[in-house]
Amino acid sequence: MENKEYYIGDLCYVLDEETNNELFGLVQNDPLIEGKFVTLKDGRKFFIGSTAHGDGGYLGSDGNEYSVDSGTIGIVAINDIKNEEKFNHKMPNKLANGKPHPFAGKLYYESLGHIHNMTDESFNFCMSSGGCFKFGDVKIITI
Repeated sequence: MENKEYYIGDLCYVLDEETNNELFGLVQNDPLIEGKFVTLKDGRKFFIGSTAHGDGGYLGSDGNEYSVDSGTIGIVAINDIKNEEKFNHKMPNKLANGKPHPFAGKLYYESLGHIHNMTDESFNFCMSSGGCFKFGDVKIITI
């Protein structure tokens, strides 16, 4: 089975406003405590679940930190978001106070979420429950 690249992290960091609004509109009345797969009108498939304590930074079993600003963590194939302007957005060189940005020049997702290789089968078995996530071999505990 062939591996593909998947983005894991807060999906609001990599989705343009229109895509973000459609995705979050489809789950707006769901607390996402158990997480769920969501398919957009154009057929793109996402998995999304709620963190236990909302926004913050959460350590994954892979040693990476996952930043959260929407109270959710999700996963999507890179091929399904590679044309989103926000996915390709670079961090600014300076902060609002004029100091150098610590992630200057890096793509947005490189400092806020992470890309992992996995099979479609692994993607189809992603899950979350009560703030505990499993994305292939990556586990993120937000409790």
